Amino acid sequence: MKAQVRTVAVPAEKSDFDDGKALTEIMVKSFAEAAREAVAENDRLGIATHGGAGGVVVERKPAAIKQTSGG
Repeated sequence: MKAQVRTVAVPAEKSDFDDGKALTEIMVKSFAEAAREAVAENDRLGIATHGGAGGVVVERKPAAIKQTSGG
């Protein structure tokens, strides 16, 4: 004879992920921070950054890097 096992669901603790508005706010802040960091890194490396403004693709070029004679 098989033993019958009964499981009881335990409610999870409340978190920010349960609230759609709060989750969206966290995501938007995270994406904005990641974008700022990526642009800063591209600038350090001398790489152009592409994005959009008003439905148009734009290219942001970093300031020219000054080379010293020492290399």
